[in-house]
Amino acid sequence: IICKKMKLKVKGMLRLNVIVCIIALLLDAVVWVRCDLEDIAGVTVGYNQGEDVDGLISACNNNCSCSTALYEPVCSEHNVQYFSPCHAGCSGKARDDGTYSNCSCVAAFNHSVSHLSQSTVRKGKCNSECFKMYIFLPILLLSIFFRFIESPPSVAVTLRCIHDSQRTFALGIQWFIARLLGMVPGPIFFGAIIDGTCLVWQEKCKERASCWIYDNEALSRNFFVILVCVKTLAAIMFILAYKFYNPPADKLPNVSMTVKNHSTENGTGPPRKDNSSVSDSVSERTSTF
Repeated sequence: IICKKMKLKVKGMLRLNVIVCIIALLLDAVVWVRCDLEDIAGVTVGYNQGEDVDGLISACNNNCSCSTALYEPVCSEHNVQYFSPCHAGCSGKARDDGTYSNCSCVAAFNHSVSHLSQSTVRKGKCNSECFKMYIFLPILLLSIFFRFIESPPSVAVTLRCIHDSQRTFALGIQWFIARLLGMVPGPIFFGAIIDGTCLVWQEKCKERASCWIYDNEALSRNFFVILVCVKTLAAIMFILAYKFYNPPADKLPNVSMTVKNHSTENGTGPPRKDNSSVSDSVSERTSTF
């Protein structure tokens, strides 16, 4: 619709795609709009105040045989989250209100071992006051919108640069290369980037399975670098296409026909045969027979 309303030709559509790439690149900075990771014992904070992060297993839950097969987050009254009641060192079962009691890791964090019976956690993640999702989603949708704007002009440029009889073949080759270079290695590459930011893995039968907790900052950084590289490469390709594109000249047959007709009308063309002499010779032969 944009190309039709603005009556864009090939170079105009290439300029449009460069502008769209730049706008989409600016909007991709939305990946930095994120919520900070909660205080998770053994992941982002130590089990004891002031201690370094040293994994989910600590002295307070070393004898509990805790596993990461299931993610059952619990939250203490000090807004510190634990991977599960087992990792919080809780020996008291869950009550009707979803709280666990006698949690040794909570008591150790508060340095109040004498009040172990009062060390409780509640089921579920700690409450977060982050509302950045309401900023992230609209900008993300706008970024996706600008990404889809590139597709129609790109197809139109391909169709206008290829002869009519070869357009189907050209589009097939174009989509084949896009699938080969994008759809096949893309999921593998992005999967490796995402897995590289995992902080806590699920373990099943002593093997690594899914990821439970990601490093939000590293995930934002990796995604932003990938998006910048891809959009910059696309913009460079559109600029090169704009620079090296030459509009086709007028078709030679039409030009020659125009020149021939013009010379004939002005009397400068080759002399014509006199049809009257031809008809006279034919009549003479007929009369002889």
